[in-house]
Amino acid sequence: MKTRHFSIISMVIVFITMISDVKAQPLAGDKESARIFVQKFYDWYGTLGALSDKPVKGADPMTICLNHKPAYFEDKLRNGIIEDEKAQAKDPGEIVGLDFDPIANAQDTRTGFQTGNIRQQSDNFFVDVHDIKRGQSQKAVLAAPLVLTAEVAKINGQWMFLNFIYPKSDGGGNLLSILKGLADDRTKWAAEDNKKKHNK
Repeated sequence: MKTRHFSIISMVIVFITMISDVKAQPLAGDKESARIFVQKFYDWYGTLGALSDKPVKGADPMTICLNHKPAYFEDKLRNGIIEDEKAQAKDPGEIVGLDFDPIANAQDTRTGFQTGNIRQQSDNFFVDVHDIKRGQSQKAVLAAPLVLTAEVAKINGQWMFLNFIYPKSDGGGNLLSILKGLADDRTKWAAEDNKKKHNK
């Protein structure tokens, strides 16, 4: 009786382990799906603003992006960018927010955006984006300068950007950390201004 009881428990444990292993495995094609999502987004983003020979008029690329594709950005990232843009709009005479295009990692034009290597960590995928025009070989793409690495994940069946990670050659860091640092600075500056007003 004890042997049979032990066997049943063993079978249950093995079954649970198998289910866990299956759940941990990425769905077939997720890596390629993540790459396609990032590439299609950058194909579209490359047509905006100063990054294009025929820029879209009326707004900067980041604003157009948030207005047209807000669901492409996870809440924390999207809200951080919106907060930063609002803060900069309130103080146009000073640089209190991002002073570069965080999605292109540039202050001017790019030759193009092409995806390269992809790495997976848990449910997140890290897709390298290179500065090179379309139609080049994979070898040429991988040899081209790295623009950034886009961190994406599938949330409720929809691919979303979680963060943008910048290469060490550009100082490293990532967009979420930069946005937090700028927000902290604005809070500190506001507190210092209030203190000065009270001391007058």
